[in-house]
Amino acid sequence: MAILDEIEVSIISDGRPLVEYDDPDREDQNNALTTERYIEAITGSRFAIRYTIKPTFHLHHAQGVHVSIFADGRYATGRNIREDKLGRREWTETVTTMTYFCHDRNVWMDAEMAFGSLQIVENASDKSSGFATEDLGTLNVEFCRVLKRRFDGPELADLNNAIVGEVSEKALKGRAITNSVTGLNGSARTGPLPASDYTAMSGEYGQPLSFKFYYRSRNALQIIGCIPRGPSPDLVEQSGSVSTASRTADSKKTHRDPKTLSKAEEIQRLRARLAELGGDSAITKGKGKVKTEPSSGGLGIKRERAGQGASSQKRTKTVEVIDLTEG
Repeated sequence: MAILDEIEVSIISDGRPLVEYDDPDREDQNNALTTERYIEAITGSRFAIRYTIKPTFHLHHAQGVHVSIFADGRYATGRNIREDKLGRREWTETVTTMTYFCHDRNVWMDAEMAFGSLQIVENASDKSSGFATEDLGTLNVEFCRVLKRRFDGPELADLNNAIVGEVSEKALKGRAITNSVTGLNGSARTGPLPASDYTAMSGEYGQPLSFKFYYRSRNALQIIGCIPRGPSPDLVEQSGSVSTASRTADSKKTHRDPKTLSKAEEIQRLRARLAELGGDSAITKGKGKVKTEPSSGGLGIKRERAGQGASSQKRTKTVEVIDLTEG
């Protein structure tokens, strides 16, 4: 939950506040007038904006507070909270709808707020040309101390703002934005939102308090570094399967029943066993190099006498014949 000057703001979806993330690469994202957070946007999910003004919030002689909500840089809706509702009790409100202009029907609409899918095209239509691309992917909630105007009746605001459904890839300038704010279950209204009949205070206390929420997909939040990357479940499962299969194969090789071995496998196994026991010393007491060669009758063992030079004629003596193929 973001907090500034005794005001709390959070984005609600499915009845719960969305988890807020700090930008790991920025140190100046919070100051006395502005706070910035990242949130995860799930395409098609509805959301609401909930704010609470504490009783300890000081009006500084203002006559009320004006709340302005901007979606993707366009004015979505607003509220005036009179001074008699503040100061003695906590004021909480949840905003679920916004107002926008529908070009297809040529009417103004009220609709529930939701995260829509943003189409990335080569050339965007003129319908989405009235917004600043740097504000795309942003929810901005502003609070301003205001004074009552001295004339009767509000003026109608000229807010020809539409939902951003598509944007050119060039306009994004490499930013990983795949969503925009859209409206669900909309209904037509007679006109745009009326202008506020309050005006901002002048001076230090008239500056707005801004709560900015940058909504991104989970993949984009991982790229930014807000959410740590984890191993892919498919890779973990695959690695586990390979490891298990390998261990099973090794186990079968090690604990194989000797009765199922062929003669060639039995000979190979005996050779390995002889090498472990020091085959030449186990068979003969002589010293020297031992070389084993297969013969027609079994295994012949040849040895070179120790101390003979390279020019000496090698003598071959068959010490013993062991037939490992029998039995």
